[in-house]
Amino acid sequence: MTVEHHVSTVNCHTLSLLLILLLHLIDINYMVCSDSCYKKKKEDFVTGHSGSSMEDIVVSTLLYPLLTGLCQKIGGGYPVHFLVIYTPIVLSMTVLSEYNLQLLLAALGLFLSLPKVYSPPAPRLQFISYYRGILQIATCIAILGVDFPAFPRRFCKIEYSGVSLMDTGNASAIFQMAVVSRHLYSCPGSLLNRLRRQIKVSLPLVVIGMARIIVISTCDYQLHVSEYGTHWNFFLTLSLVGIGSVFT
Repeated sequence: MTVEHHVSTVNCHTLSLLLILLLHLIDINYMVCSDSCYKKKKEDFVTGHSGSSMEDIVVSTLLYPLLTGLCQKIGGGYPVHFLVIYTPIVLSMTVLSEYNLQLLLAALGLFLSLPKVYSPPAPRLQFISYYRGILQIATCIAILGVDFPAFPRRFCKIEYSGVSLMDTGNASAIFQMAVVSRHLYSCPGSLLNRLRRQIKVSLPLVVIGMARIIVISTCDYQLHVSEYGTHWNFFLTLSLVGIGSVFT
């Protein structure tokens, strides 16, 4: 059972959210205010960030495949995956974010010192599934955690220029779409047929993107305008990239 399969379970999302909520309890007082005050605070909280350094992003992201390798070396089921992969990633994005280099070195030390006690079959291109699984885990944690003070502001999406962890996640999502795209390996049929097929595949993303816009407008939910604008979001970006890939 791969890491990607575990990411699809509700338990992964629920337990990650519980961890972030526990880390957030010490700062819960900032939520006590009126609705309009709360909305303004939330918008200000995710706006105006300049990102981090490239070295910081490299150290933070190198931890993820190393944890995957460590989990493969130890073996076990979902409880082991949660302790070895999910929990360290949550901590590296929150209360231990200033110690990511130490976490990386500790994980490397464990990986080199522990004997391999589990030898799962290794299908061809299995590493792609692990990459996509880790990306989804990190994405879920970042999206859930970005609204909490425990999540470092340097990991938030930047406004104008620079690099950040969440922007790296956006680029990785586009990259993994390209890696598993059928257009990369075969181009059957005419351009018009390929375009129709890709529009059909992208339609759920368009529906989700439009639904998000409607829900946010209807509920008067806080909106980070400088991120994608008022009437755009990442789901629509993914759908447009998918459709545009037909012409490459």
